[in-house]
Amino acid sequence: MAANCYDASSMIRTKSEFASLASHFQTLSDSDPRRAIDEARAMKGSGEYKTAIGDLRAGILIDAGQTVRDEAAVREGVSVFRQLASTHPRVPGFRYNLANGLSGLSRLRLPPKPPAHPDWYAATQADRREARCIYKEVAKNTEEAKLAAQALTNLGNELDQGFRWVEAYDSWVEALNADPANQVAALSTARMLLRRIKQFPSHPPSLHRVAGYYCRLATRGAGSIEQIAGAGAARMARSLPTFRSRWRPRKLFEIKDPFGKFVARQRLALVGTIEGLDLRKARWDDVYIGGVSEKFDSGPGVPPVFAMINQLKADYCAARWALYTAESGSLKETSVYGDTLDYAVYGLKPSLLILAQRSSLDVLDRVAVCANEYFRIGDNTQQIWFRGFWRQNKGTGPWRSVWKEELDAWNPGLIALGDLASDLAEGGLLWDKQVLRNAGTHRFSVLHNLGKTPSRISPAVDHHGRREFLLETVLSLRIARSAILYLIDAIAWRERRIALADSRLALKIYPHHYIRGHGDPRW
Repeated sequence: MAANCYDASSMIRTKSEFASLASHFQTLSDSDPRRAIDEARAMKGSGEYKTAIGDLRAGILIDAGQTVRDEAAVREGVSVFRQLASTHPRVPGFRYNLANGLSGLSRLRLPPKPPAHPDWYAATQADRREARCIYKEVAKNTEEAKLAAQALTNLGNELDQGFRWVEAYDSWVEALNADPANQVAALSTARMLLRRIKQFPSHPPSLHRVAGYYCRLATRGAGSIEQIAGAGAARMARSLPTFRSRWRPRKLFEIKDPFGKFVARQRLALVGTIEGLDLRKARWDDVYIGGVSEKFDSGPGVPPVFAMINQLKADYCAARWALYTAESGSLKETSVYGDTLDYAVYGLKPSLLILAQRSSLDVLDRVAVCANEYFRIGDNTQQIWFRGFWRQNKGTGPWRSVWKEELDAWNPGLIALGDLASDLAEGGLLWDKQVLRNAGTHRFSVLHNLGKTPSRISPAVDHHGRREFLLETVLSLRIARSAILYLIDAIAWRERRIALADSRLALKIYPHHYIRGHGDPRW
C-alpha cells in the first residue's frame, strides 16, 4: 500500500501546523518506524517551511533508520543534513545533526549481537572521524550553551566508544561546565568509570569515590536526562549503584600550592583515577607500571620498558612544567631582542610555551617506540612514528597485522591508541596540534600579544596569538597524557591476560626515589 504523501507546500502554513506534523512523525517513529521512513521520503516542502520540512525529514530518516537498521535511510538523512549545513552555514544545529547521522551510520555497521571485531574501528573511521570533528566545531562555534553541551557530550561518547576514556572525560566535564543541567554527561562519565572498575580491578579505591560522585549526579538528574535522552537513559541513571563516599572534585580555591592548582585546573595530572589529585603526597603523578611478566629465559637486568615509561613520564612532566613557567613563572631575561613592530613577544616565556607544545607531541612517537619494545613488534626504532605505527595508510587504514593477537583479545589500550592516532592524521580532530608541532620543529613560530599579523609575511614563519597558543599547548599536553595512560592500559591488559596462560616470572620494580633513599615507596 502506498504511503500517505505529505505535501508541505500546500499543507503547512502556520507554526502550529508544523508542530502537529512533527508530533505525528515523532509518534509514528516510535510505533511504526518503517512507515515513518516511507512517509518521510514522500514528504515534500517548499516556501517558508521548506528548510524546516527538510530538517524534520532528515531527522526522521536517521532516527527511524537506526531503529530498523536501514542504512540507506540513514545515509539519505545524512545527505539532506549535509546539504542543509552547506546552504545554512550559520545554523549549527544542522551540523550537529549531521554528526549524529554519521555516528549512527558507524553504529549500524556493528553486528546486532556484539561484540564486533576491532576491525570495526578501522572500517568506520571515516564517518567517526568526521563526526568527532563536527561535534568539536559545533561546541566551539555555537553561542547556545545547551547545544554546545550536547555536542560535547556526544563527542565524549564517540571518544569513549574507542576506549579513549581520558579524552572522553575531559569532553564530558566541559559539557557539564557549559550546561550544568545536561546530566547526560554525568551519566556517561559514571558508566565509563564503572566499566573501568570492572575492566581493571587493581585500580585504587579512589576511582570508586570518583565514580560514586558522578553516579550521584546522574541519579539526581534523571529527570533532566529523560528530557534530553529519553526514558531509557533515565532508567539507566536511576539504576546506577550507590556509593557511601561523599567525595566531590576539590574546589580550586582550596588548593594553596600554585603549581598544584594549575595542574588541577587544566586536568594535567598523571593519575589513573582521572580526578582526585592527592596533593598531600610529594609525588602525586602516581601512575606507573609496577611489574611485568617475562619468560624465565629472558635474560638478566630490568626490562627496558621500565626505563621507557619513566622517561615518558619525565618528558611529559618537563613539558607541563615549561607550560606552567611560561604562564606563571618568573624568569630573568638576559637577551636583547629587536622589536618587529607587530606586537610580537620574544624571550624565555614565549619560547618555553612553544617548546612545551612541541615537546608534548614529541612524547607520542616515544609512546609508539615503547609499545614496539614491550609488545615485541620488531620495527626499526629509527623509523617509528606515532600516527603510522598502529594502522596502515598513515594511521587511517586497516590495522597492521602485527596487532592481531592483541586485537583478538580486545586490548582497550591498543584500540584507544590506534583511534587517537587516526585523529592526528590530516583532516582529523587533532590535526591542528600536529601542524603546530611541525611548525615549531621545522620552521619558526612567533607569538603576539595583540592580533597575529606580521610586519612582513614569510612562509618560514607562523604567527599565533599568545592566548590561543597557550590553550593549544594545554590541549597538546592532554593528548600526550592520554597516550601515556592508554599505553599503560594496553600493558596492564596484556599482563593480566598472560598471567595464568604462560610460565613466566613476574618482575616487580620499586619506585626509583625509594631505592635512592628519597622517601616512602607509597609516595
